[in-house]
Amino acid sequence: MYAQAFGRPPWNEPAHTADEFLVRLGRDAGRPGFTAAAAHRTDGRLVGFATAWTTPEPFPSEGSYRHAGAGLGAHGTRELLGGALKVDELAVRPDHAGQGLGTALLDAVGADAPGGRVWLFTTAAAGGPLDFYLRHGWRPVTRPAPHPDGVVVLLGPHHPGAPAAALREAARGAAW
Repeated sequence: MYAQAFGRPPWNEPAHTADEFLVRLGRDAGRPGFTAAAAHRTDGRLVGFATAWTTPEPFPSEGSYRHAGAGLGAHGTRELLGGALKVDELAVRPDHAGQGLGTALLDAVGADAPGGRVWLFTTAAAGGPLDFYLRHGWRPVTRPAPHPDGVVVLLGPHHPGAPAAALREAARGAAW
């Protein structure tokens, strides 16, 4: 299922990343605040999943975390993301897209986010996942880095920082 969800644009991940995900999932399940949700067909077949955990403090500086830290600065990172629930994966089988599963999975993993503080990284690739999140009330707090198809940080619709993020984007005239 992972390979089907992420083996196509904009991700284009090779098939072996599904095996790597299983190893990572085992490790991630031990993180503080780890939560997961799954969607199944009536025959039991997995058609979607989401995983999340509490953002560690101090805020990590490797990989995509580095882009978030650079885009928000130390204070913004601490205030908006520190201790918040980070959605790590959201995947829906392509043949089940558009049926509300992604929204339901996000709602399920974010249900117990402290104070509604939930966030995630995604790609800003045109027509990609960013459009989905924006339609569902998620708000960007960083510009794509390091290029227009790069990583962008989004706050969930109930995150207390989301209204301010929306105002900043409107003031900048950003069209996501």
